[in-house]
Amino acid sequence: MGTCGFEVLFSIQGFERIIVVDAVLESEEHIGTIYKLPLEEVIQELVEDPLLFLHGMTWSQGLNYAKKILGDAFPKNISVYLIGINNTSFVETMHPKVKASCETVVQTILKELET
Repeated sequence: MGTCGFEVLFSIQGFERIIVVDAVLESEEHIGTIYKLPLEEVIQELVEDPLLFLHGMTWSQGLNYAKKILGDAFPKNISVYLIGINNTSFVETMHPKVKASCETVVQTILKELET
């Protein structure tokens, strides 16, 4: 349902490991596609945006600002998973491909946490 970047900014301090799972709007043919992004792709050079306001900050912008603000206290182990969707409307059921991908990501994360 969306995570405010400002929440991310102040919530990650003190954690050794962060796992982000989100949806990414895709075309019909990529529904359910799972992407695991390297942190370097998510946290790129911070672009100062004069129109950025607290409620409009995305989680990736929150991570960018957190890295800048927290410095050495920024968590070193951050995983980002995105699952392709084609609709952001509130519905009662999930597309079967998206549901299957969610289950795959959960199992992947559980295996990751074992290490």
